Amino acid sequence: MSVCNQNRLDEFIGLSKGILADGVLVDSEIKCLMDWINLNPEYKNIFPVSILSDELKKIDRRNITEKDKNLVFEILQEITYIGESMRNEPAPLPLDETQPDVKIENHSFLLTGIFRYGPRVTIEKIITSKSGNMCNKVTQNLDYLVVGEMISRDWVRSSYGKTIEAAAEQRNRTGTPKIISEETLIKSL
Repeated sequence: MSVCNQNRLDEFIGLSKGILADGVLVDSEIKCLMDWINLNPEYKNIFPVSILSDELKKIDRRNITEKDKNLVFEILQEITYIGESMRNEPAPLPLDETQPDVKIENHSFLLTGIFRYGPRVTIEKIITSKSGNMCNKVTQNLDYLVVGEMISRDWVRSSYGKTIEAAAEQRNRTGTPKIISEETLIKSL
C-alpha cells in the first residue's frame, strides 16, 4: 500500500476516533462518515473502511435510527481497535487443538473479538439463518465460542479476554464449549 493510501486510511481511523471520543454518536457524525466515504470512493472496498461502508449504505441519512447509531458505534470501535493493532501479531489463544467440523443447526454460538469477515451482527444473522442459536455469555449450554481473527497480542487485557478465559476454564472442566477461530466458522457457513 502506498504512503498516500496509508495516510488516507489513517485519516479515516483518526476521524473514527474523534467521533468516538465523547462516547456519543449523533446523526451529523454518521453523515460526516457517509460524506468522507462519498468523497473517497476508492477506499470504500478497502479494509477497514469496507467494514463501515457496507453498513452505511443501508442507512437512510434522513432517518437515522437508534439501532443504526448503535451498530455504527460498534463498528467504529472495531475500526479504531483494528487501526491500533493491525501490525500486532496474534497472541496464542486457547483454541481447540484440532479445529472441529462445525455444526450450525441447533447448536449455540458466542462470538467474541473483532472479525475480519465483518461486524458480529452480520455473522450472527448468518448463524441464525442456518438455525443456529446465539448466546450472550459463556454458559453450560454453549457449544462454540468463536474468536475473531483481528486480535492483538494483548487479548487477555481486552474486554473479550475474560470471555475467552471463562470459556477455556469451562472447557477444561466439562469439555465444552469448543473454542474455534473465525476462519473455522466461516468455512462451515
